[in-house]
Amino acid sequence: MHESYQSKNDNSTLNDDSTSPARVLRRFIKAMNEWERQCWKEYTESKMKKIDPLIQHKRFQQRQEKIFARYCTPKKRLIVGRFGSFRNPPEYDPETEILLKVDEISKWRVIIYTQQGTGFRNKCRYVLLRKGSRWLIDNKRIFLEPFNKWIRASL
Repeated sequence: MHESYQSKNDNSTLNDDSTSPARVLRRFIKAMNEWERQCWKEYTESKMKKIDPLIQHKRFQQRQEKIFARYCTPKKRLIVGRFGSFRNPPEYDPETEILLKVDEISKWRVIIYTQQGTGFRNKCRYVLLRKGSRWLIDNKRIFLEPFNKWIRASL
């Protein structure tokens, strides 16, 4: 993820330590990118090996759940859309997704805006919440230009 960004607020949220909201988001995007790439590789290889797609999908989903457990707030996620799904090229790409702005709403809530560099090149808005000493991703929204509004998106 490009790190050439400026926050209009307190720069303390931009520190590159493990407790920084921006750092948590960067690590999540990197983990999801690696997961998507690995799933795609296994998926294409499985076509030749005739592996049961339901069993394979369950494995993919379990690995994704581990990423969510590490970086996201514990709550029921949307089953539709993202859950267990991947694509090529990956939706999450730490090399092309640009961090645009970090807004520190309170000491417990931060909103990070990004611009994806692949696919539909969505503008994204991630809400991170502080749980104890950790920052966790709570939700994601994407901006729909034609409607001029943010809509809920699955992680």
